Order: sequence, then structure tokens, then C-alpha cells
Amino acid sequence: MFEIRSFEGAMMRGFSVDRRGVYIVGGALDLLPDDPSQSAIVEQPGRWAAQDLTDLQRSLFPQGLSRHGWQYLFLRKDAILGSDGFAYSAHEWMIELVFENYRLAHFPKRPSRFISYFAWQTIEQARAFKGPQQHIYELDGDGFVADQVWLTLGVQGIASYYNAEKYWSGAGSAKPRWEIVLPAPVQVTRLVEP
Repeated sequence: MFEIRSFEGAMMRGFSVDRRGVYIVGGALDLLPDDPSQSAIVEQPGRWAAQDLTDLQRSLFPQGLSRHGWQYLFLRKDAILGSDGFAYSAHEWMIELVFENYRLAHFPKRPSRFISYFAWQTIEQARAFKGPQQHIYELDGDGFVADQVWLTLGVQGIASYYNAEKYWSGAGSAKPRWEIVLPAPVQVTRLVEP
């Protein structure tokens, strides 16, 4: 049996690991109009130029993207060489694209992960995610809770859609790993653990 936890649009407080060293107490995590990493756009002559992709991004997300959004839409992911000698596309960014397209089609009122920041419900969960030299902050914002376990593609396309349905509906898996999805702007209220 799956537990449903949907707090859509509710004010939420969570604990987030600052993996990039950008959180400032009293500040806000907002949308960024430009790519903070300044990732080079790979052009395909005869198909698209860099400006074509920039224009598309601006039409889809006119206010900008979160750091997560910039990473998954613009960071280059080269093919991975499999043990069979064939090149395979890195699937990490495909998860985000499949889930975003499913959200647009079936849960358009839910905020895109590309404009969101993420937090855990407990300090213990944040500690388990924290790496060396990273700090935990308390964040406040409007958001909803989703089970991060669903963020994966299946070995069949239909399983990927199933996972996306469960994630966006707020259903819990057998062993859920709940995350708080907070669309920008998000307030950084305090440093919890240096």
C-alpha cells in the first residue's frame, strides 16, 4: 500500500545541504536568469545554433531556472561506453526530462523541478546526504512532498511513466525517501549545522 503525501502549495520548512556554497542566512534562493556555470551550448550545424536553444529555454522558463534546472538542461552529459563497447546516453538528465514532460501533461499545477530547490524533512536525513565541508540550512517556502525513490527510469518505458505518476501524485514507495520540492523563491532562514 502506498502512502499519499501531498502538501501542494503549503508553507513548508525543511533542511537542505548547501552543496555549492551559495546559501546566505536571511537571503533567498531565487531563479537565475543565466547559467551560473556558463556551460557551453553544443551546436549542431543545420539543426540548431546556441541561440536557438537559449531562445527555447527562455520561452519555456522566462523567469529563469534554479541551479538544478541549469544543471540538468545545460550541463553536457557525454555518452558512456558500455562493457559491450557501445556508447550509451547518460540517463541521469533523461530522468529529469521524462519527469518534466509527465508533469506538464498530467500535473501542470505542480512546480517544475527545474525551478525548484530541495530539502529534507529532518536534520537526520540532511546529515545522511551531507558531504565534507557542506553545511545544512533551514529553508522555508511553498512546496510539496514527493518520494525521491520514484526518481528513476524503468527497464521499460511504461515503468518510467509509472514512476513519474507516483512521484508527482505524492505517493510513497515501500521505503520512501521524502523530499520537499520548493519552487523559487525559497527563504534561507538559518544555518543549522556548519
